[in-house]
This record gives sequence, C-alpha cells and structure tokens, in this order.
Amino acid sequence: MERWLSGRRRRTRNAVYSKGYRGFESHPLRTMNEPEHFLGCVAVKAIIEKSGKVLIVRDRKNADKWELPGGRVNCEEGVEQAFTREIEEELGIHVELGDFVHSEPRGSAPQRPAHLFIIFTARNIDEYGPLSVPSEEIGEARWIEKDEMDGIKFFGESEHALKRFWGEI
Repeated sequence: MERWLSGRRRRTRNAVYSKGYRGFESHPLRTMNEPEHFLGCVAVKAIIEKSGKVLIVRDRKNADKWELPGGRVNCEEGVEQAFTREIEEELGIHVELGDFVHSEPRGSAPQRPAHLFIIFTARNIDEYGPLSVPSEEIGEARWIEKDEMDGIKFFGESEHALKRFWGEI
C-alpha cells in the first residue's frame, strides 16, 4: 500500500484494520522511511505508597499477572491529566503526580501496538481514603511490602519500576 504524506511518497506495510494490527512493523503509520520514531500507546502508572507498602492491582481481563494502577493517555491529554484521571477511574481516589521512577517500552505483538510505560510516584490527596475496588477495570487490589515481590507474578514494566523504587536496580 502506498500513501502520499507531506508531499512525499511513503510505503507502509499492509495492516489488518478490522482486528488490530499484525504488530508494530505493520502499523499503518509506521513507514519504512521513519523507523526510529515511536508509534504506539503511551501509558502512565502509579506507585502509591502507604506505611512502607505499595498498592498493586490485577486487571479483570488478565488476572494471572499483577501491575501498578494506571492506564493509557488519551488524545489531547497530557501525562499529568491522564495520571490523575486513570487513578480516579480505577481506584476512586484523587492523587497528584509525584516523582518520575521508570519508563519502559514494550514492543508490539500480534493484534497489539507498541506501548511506552511511564511510571511515577503518586501523592494521595484523599489521604488514602477507601478504594473503589473492584471497579469496572480492576478485579483486585492489595498492598504489598518489598519482601513479598518474589512470590508475585508481575508485568515486566511494573516489576522493574518497583525494583527501581525500592532500590534494587
């Protein structure tokens, strides 16, 4: 398939539009002329700490792994706005963006675009009032201490961020 963009002809690989993309290489916006630019989803995650413990969540759809709460940045939304919106949607608490902890890209897979995860600490405005869990997206939430990490199966970006937060990386 060929496209005309900015007056220059660029080729893109075939994409499957009905059920997603065949992977990052087939993304219709990824061109052979510009392979170094990131095209995909950006997600923000939060490390919410209370009394030496960190809050982790398990998604309703992928219940075999735990992760940090958060989600994708919407169009025309900044990182800080997405961060506070996602935590309020998932947990029902108001937070402020804290310090940067970790960022990590995850390559694409069949039917999924590439992701860039950006993880920050969160300052809780509500002083950790009651969490609204389970929610529409979150099936379970729990507070863990550093020494409990080894017995829990995490998504890679969440595990790496927690290790960095606790000084293991």
